[in-house]
Amino acid sequence: MKKRVARLQEGDEEAIPAVFEAVLQRYLIGKPIDADQDLMREILGKGTESKDSDEEDEFGSDSDLE
Repeated sequence: MKKRVARLQEGDEEAIPAVFEAVLQRYLIGKPIDADQDLMREILGKGTESKDSDEEDEFGSDSDLE
């Protein structure tokens, strides 16, 4: 899991599903998840910036159609 988190911290967005999977596996086998909850908050906090907002600006708004 440390390698997956390291990839994520380096900016590799493709590591997100692998990190979530590792956390879920740990949860399902009953390992303590206190540290995992902090990690999940950190990951989810990073996801607040959406790349979609750039695409939305590119296509304009509905008011352009009128």
